[in-house]
Amino acid sequence: MIRIFLRAVLFFAILCPAATSFSAERPRDTRRTVPIHYEQREISQLVSTIARATGRRYIFDDTLRGRVTITVPGRVSEDEAIALLNAALLIKGFAALPIGDDTTKIVPLTETASGAPLVVGPLDPEAERPITTMIRLRHADASQAVTALGPHVAASGAALPYPPSNSVILAGTEARVARLMTILRILDQTENESILVRTLRHRSASTVAEILEVTFNEGRRLTARAGIWVDERTNQIIAQATPVRLEAIRATIDEIDRLDEGEGLIRVVRVLNRNVEEIAEILQSMQQESDQRRPGDPAGLAWQIGESLANRPYTVAVDQATRSILLSSDPETLALLVSVIDQLDRLPPRVAVDVMILELVRPSGYKLGIDYFLPVLEPSSATAPAVFLSSGGASTSPTSDLFSTGVPSGPSSGDFVFGRYTRSPLQLSLDSDSGDPITINVPRENISFAAGASRAETNILMRPHILAMSGEEHKIFVGSEIPVPVGSSSGNNEEIGPLGALGNQQTIERKDVGVELIVKPTVGQEGVVILDLKVEISEMQSSLAGPVDQVGPTFAQRTIESSLRLAEGEFAVLGTSNGSAEAVSEVGVPFLKDIPFLGAFFRTDSRTRIDNDLLIVVEAHILRSPSEDVAYTIRRRIAMERAMSRVADLESLDSNPFAVLLDTVNHEAGALRLSEAFDEDGFKTEITAWESTSGMLWDVYLTGFESFEMAGGVARRLSEAGWSPEVTVLSPENELAGD
Repeated sequence: MIRIFLRAVLFFAILCPAATSFSAERPRDTRRTVPIHYEQREISQLVSTIARATGRRYIFDDTLRGRVTITVPGRVSEDEAIALLNAALLIKGFAALPIGDDTTKIVPLTETASGAPLVVGPLDPEAERPITTMIRLRHADASQAVTALGPHVAASGAALPYPPSNSVILAGTEARVARLMTILRILDQTENESILVRTLRHRSASTVAEILEVTFNEGRRLTARAGIWVDERTNQIIAQATPVRLEAIRATIDEIDRLDEGEGLIRVVRVLNRNVEEIAEILQSMQQESDQRRPGDPAGLAWQIGESLANRPYTVAVDQATRSILLSSDPETLALLVSVIDQLDRLPPRVAVDVMILELVRPSGYKLGIDYFLPVLEPSSATAPAVFLSSGGASTSPTSDLFSTGVPSGPSSGDFVFGRYTRSPLQLSLDSDSGDPITINVPRENISFAAGASRAETNILMRPHILAMSGEEHKIFVGSEIPVPVGSSSGNNEEIGPLGALGNQQTIERKDVGVELIVKPTVGQEGVVILDLKVEISEMQSSLAGPVDQVGPTFAQRTIESSLRLAEGEFAVLGTSNGSAEAVSEVGVPFLKDIPFLGAFFRTDSRTRIDNDLLIVVEAHILRSPSEDVAYTIRRRIAMERAMSRVADLESLDSNPFAVLLDTVNHEAGALRLSEAFDEDGFKTEITAWESTSGMLWDVYLTGFESFEMAGGVARRLSEAGWSPEVTVLSPENELAGD
């Protein structure tokens, strides 16, 4: 019966396209969803097709050319279809700019080198055809997975998170997308591996491991045993098991790794995270009266507990070899001391902050289109950036007997300031009076591009990567120290003697001129990063108050301060005008314009007003704790080994590297029946067995697909017939190595 049913499904779903449409109309929710499978379709036709399916209007011209493949096994929502189209446009060198509620304009990216090569004529046999697809993740967070994928994404590709469905959109060449798919599947499986890493404070890891082996592994079959390992250097226990058994192991460790009651008048407490001597000094200071205690404890709760330690008799000693503190006192005082150490030894969360400060130099006829940062997030008032702009204007440094306080001025009428939240890809647009915007990706390096008859350019002023503890402030300065005269005096000639006028003295101070960045990240309770940001830019200008030798140089200073609330995968983009100038260029007939006197008749001076915008792009990631890092590394290694073992028996199929994972079953007989049914209908099938945490599983693959498009087409039809297929690559070890 199973074989007859499968044959019927395949006949109606794959061999008969009309029947596929009928199956899509079965009683299941397909409202607001569209099928996405287009093989090497002309991109302008693709835009028109998706426009009809989503009801959105697209405006583009005949420069929109090239072929691209977009394929997703199942149906996608209208928003997902638009996101897939935007990714395909990106790799072809185009950007989609919303110009209304239901209208989008497609314009070329200025950085054409970042687009995928245009396919003209026969397809490239070396798998360089542009591919776009979407992978829905089951276990991992899409934004975090994209962050991990970052180093593997080429400049000509894209890996974009789509949080509403916890999906990742991949775009690039077929070879690159295949590699990213493999890595992404491994990252997704990594989050499903149950690993526990625990650093013990009171007991030896070796002793606890022996107890766990007896409790959870003795008398069990080899496949049912929990993996238990010990790192004696860090006194860590590492365990791998099913989620239920892992919770039991965690509870057992909690029961064992604690101080026994009635241990006497001495305690030995291991310090896990902080400096042992630093904690010992804090404990000793708590013995004093409150007005004599040294500040420096970042954990307020520890001081609250330690209030009752004043004038109590206890001694504190340090054993550096074991990173332990030896305490001696009465039982009540010892219990208080242990509680204080627990609070002091908690490591604050770590945060990675990436900041890019760049200036955009543009002709005044081109305005920065701040509405075009894509894709724009719509933050609520509670999370909206609060930006404060201070224009220091021009100030003079006093010299000689003058002590001026400077002449500050507020922002000019042309100043603006804005703050936006967005996600990758980060793009900005220059709007001209002609209505044809110029769009660029926020660059990884300085670039120059044409803006009408003039040039525009971006200059990166600072791009630091900062690792900080939660609540820790960091300051970075890039610039120079400028000597500034601030005063002078003349000595008494009678006292100086023959030196006379040479007795004048001048006081010099040095002033920092450049870019200063101050960041202070704090991890909030909701898993977001609250970032206090301050950027100060100073520079020397022409003197406004008089000769430099009399009044000193003139400095211009601008400060931007903001308090940001950043979730994983979000950017904050802040910007303001940063002054203007006039550029003069000479235009004329070559050679003739250089003739003395007569050359004036063959040349003209072109004057262009140049505006300067300052942009600040900020991104923050909450890092794992050291124990979580160890657990994640182990999970990723296990996931890698399992991914390789699942396709180890299919190495002979490298000539046709793409396959469709039809199903995973927990009985070999069921896998064989499924394989036989598809074999009889003309498919090539393979079965592989692999061991998971819960036991043996069998994968059933449809193989023999030379390209991503072929596998994607079959997967889409199977999805319409009710299956949940996955397009996969059969050689993950080669894909991960970049072969």
